[in-house]
Amino acid sequence: MATSRGRRVVGVDYGTTGTGVAYARHTGGPNTRAHPSVHQHYTWHGTHSVERVPSRIAYRHDNKENSAFEDKDYIWGSEVQPDMWACSWTKLQLDPTALLSEYDDKDLNISAQDGIFHLVDGKSADDVIVDYLTPVYKEILAVLGIEADDTSASIDFWFPIPVTWPLEAKAAFEKVIERAGFGQRKGDSVNFIPEPEAAAGAVLLDNPESFHVGDGLLICDAGGGTVDVAMYIIASPTDWKKLTSFQGGRCGGATVDSRFYGLMNKWFAKSFAKMPLRHRGPGSALMDQFEDIERNFCKTDYNSFKLDFSSMPNTAPNKHFVEGSILLTEKDLQSMYDPAIERIIKLIYEQLQAAHEHSGYSVINKIVLVGGLSESVYLQQIIKTCFEQPGKMEVAIPDNP
Repeated sequence: MATSRGRRVVGVDYGTTGTGVAYARHTGGPNTRAHPSVHQHYTWHGTHSVERVPSRIAYRHDNKENSAFEDKDYIWGSEVQPDMWACSWTKLQLDPTALLSEYDDKDLNISAQDGIFHLVDGKSADDVIVDYLTPVYKEILAVLGIEADDTSASIDFWFPIPVTWPLEAKAAFEKVIERAGFGQRKGDSVNFIPEPEAAAGAVLLDNPESFHVGDGLLICDAGGGTVDVAMYIIASPTDWKKLTSFQGGRCGGATVDSRFYGLMNKWFAKSFAKMPLRHRGPGSALMDQFEDIERNFCKTDYNSFKLDFSSMPNTAPNKHFVEGSILLTEKDLQSMYDPAIERIIKLIYEQLQAAHEHSGYSVINKIVLVGGLSESVYLQQIIKTCFEQPGKMEVAIPDNP
């Protein structure tokens, strides 16, 4: 591990469903994009080896019978167990206009009404995010070997933010990360960068052999909550120029999960809705199974998919529920994915049109899919079918999108 002397650059990607951290030594001016020797933090909580730790927190107040809390008021990330009442998708609540009326996907509002956006009594969404990010901040200091009162080592924190956020959401997030401790030590700074621009930097840094000077890139950052699209021309290995303004929509992975909830409520009505949120909400055993199907589902699958949910009470066997398992067909999964994918296709198409009008020719030759939703085989298939043209347009998916 690096020593505590000098200046560090730390990227903190607080996402709707997961949080990632990467760090490096500062090697240039404050606006440089050349950050060699970037290290991804994998060992969360000292033991859990994951690239992104779940953006999830559980409180002892909600889980009074669970002995895992010991003397803690809450536990977070990978320590949250599937059977716990937990707060998830909290980042989406930083944009109050979105939850009220402006979501691009109406099924997110259904999820809000269904209790998926759970908050512990007495705490706002801002409070919950502070509680989550505070141990993230402390873990970053520990990984860097920096004490909270060590003034000989300073840190530049960079936080990607969705391009769809209004000023109110940005201001709320600034206050949240300040309360969590970021930028409060002498010499530390907090900076913000649009999510697609942060994604572009990571892609170019991690895959330099895949891109060349003169390439026109469309970065589609399909995350858990939002999908952001941006376009760049590569001027040099460490310099890329933005072509047009960023565009984004609330059509990320959470919308697919929301449609799953909507379908379950339609099929099983009260039997599903009455189940405790810890058995059916984000991070539950049921949703872990569904997310595995989400990632691997592709258009050539014609079989049904089983989700073990034997704990659901008072459910008579039918074509959707057999021997304690929920049965999903290819058509069911497409009905959950297709509305979000249609919005993503529209975002990409409109940005390609804008780039053509701006440059006078088809300047974009590579579409790069990044973000958690881009791990979906089905999404990859559809985007390639719609946009890939040999010799003209390549659709690229990094090894770790």
